[in-house]
Amino acid sequence: MPSVSNYPGAGIILTDLWYINQLPATATVATATKAAGAAGVRHVMLGATISVATGANAQPGIAVNIRDGATGAGTILFSVAVSCIANTCYTLVLPFSAWGYPLFGTAATAMTIEFAVGGTIVAIAQAAVSAWGYDAT
Repeated sequence: MPSVSNYPGAGIILTDLWYINQLPATATVATATKAAGAAGVRHVMLGATISVATGANAQPGIAVNIRDGATGAGTILFSVAVSCIANTCYTLVLPFSAWGYPLFGTAATAMTIEFAVGGTIVAIAQAAVSAWGYDAT
């Protein structure tokens, strides 16, 4: 849903609202990427969610990164480690804009939220990520 208005405190014009998410097969790391914008357009992440639901196996700590770049590459803008005991669900909501600190990417660069490349989601556990934001010129 495109919008044109001033984002409070940012002093820039919203040009395009976006949402990315991934809910992969069980025992698979989740990764979602917003493709690079045109020259001069940068992504601004307003918020994100990270979820892990386990079965009989506990989920040991695994990093979740938000990157200014593609999966496994680029500057890490935010990182958190998540773990989960057996037969539970863990969801973390990150309202960056509500905190007054949206995450600003670099112009013409992808933005990614990912469980760490090389990390392991245990058998029968489900991981998911989502993020939302807008493109700024």
